[in-house]
Amino acid sequence: MATSLSTLVTGVRRYMRDYTPMAPVLSASITSSATSLTLDDTTGIAANWIIEIDYESILVRTVSNSTTISSIARGQFGSTAVSHASNATVFVRPAYSSVEIIDALNGTKDEMYPYVYKAITDTSLTVLANTYEYTVPNMTGTYGGDTLPIQYISRVEIKESGDYAWRRRMDWNIKRVATPKFIFRAVPPVGSAIRVFGYGPFPDLALSGDTVDPQFPKSAEKVMVLGAASRLLGSAEAGRSRLDVGARDDREAANKPGNAIALGNQLERRFEKGLLRAAMGPIPPHVVSVF
Repeated sequence: MATSLSTLVTGVRRYMRDYTPMAPVLSASITSSATSLTLDDTTGIAANWIIEIDYESILVRTVSNSTTISSIARGQFGSTAVSHASNATVFVRPAYSSVEIIDALNGTKDEMYPYVYKAITDTSLTVLANTYEYTVPNMTGTYGGDTLPIQYISRVEIKESGDYAWRRRMDWNIKRVATPKFIFRAVPPVGSAIRVFGYGPFPDLALSGDTVDPQFPKSAEKVMVLGAASRLLGSAEAGRSRLDVGARDDREAANKPGNAIALGNQLERRFEKGLLRAAMGPIPPHVVSVF
């Protein structure tokens, strides 16, 4: 069974010790436009704090009483205001929002390519009359919000109308332009189906219901969590540096400047070692790059 995105996000939170002990829960469901919340207990929550429900970050403006939070600001940190069911867990002041964690997971997933890659089979094209050039099909999913053509093509086959078998074609090459094309040297029989084999990175994880691609190696999931933790620690150090202004001396501070980035660098080295252990076999050497 494919691992869900929420499981990966939870795994990063556990690794980073970023969770709320005795987290409150919603006492009643809310819509995407609601401006107040009813919790089982608001103890320990203050105005101007961030709370998170599911994948939505919410700014608390007023704690009205022991069960009610009023005048909330929805969809903070690039999250989306959505409805939430009763008994949903409320994270109080998480160090990292789910949006940040998902960004870190996707960034790590991109770094893992081509050690970890997706094999692609596309049958969306059909041979047209007097047509030599065909646009390289896009991979499924999005990559940073964009679509991408298959990155490497290893094989092209056709199946003529009435035939029962796919026949390999060797007479093609790639035209590397803004919209990549593959070109037959001779037009195949009109109406034939085209099957393209290739390789590329895994698509981004974006929605709470997303699951890791079935091809993604199980052994690489923990490596991705480790890489995401490294990225988040680097982000934490960047945030600290941005807030350090004026003359100051933190040499005797309990948490000295650079601690987060130092730990992040240690985790990055562990991530690199784990990636080598989890790496898939090399992409076949005969593939043709689209770019």
